Amino acid sequence: AEAIGVYKNALSLSEEHWQCAAVIGLAKVGTAEAAALILPKLKSDNPKVRAAAQNAWKSMAASEA
Repeated sequence: AEAIGVYKNALSLSEEHWQCAAVIGLAKVGTAEAAALILPKLKSDNPKVRAAAQNAWKSMAASEA
């Protein structure tokens, strides 16, 4: 729960590297709450953040199978 709070903070920062790191960390957490935080980043204006979110989403889906 504490990690999700840290990642949530990082997602709100403007620097792409913090957002990407948060997305990757959230994917490793793998909860429904983490997925809900990643979901908006799939439509990010920043292509690097969007790509990180897509990869994280795929990795979360693969771990469910």
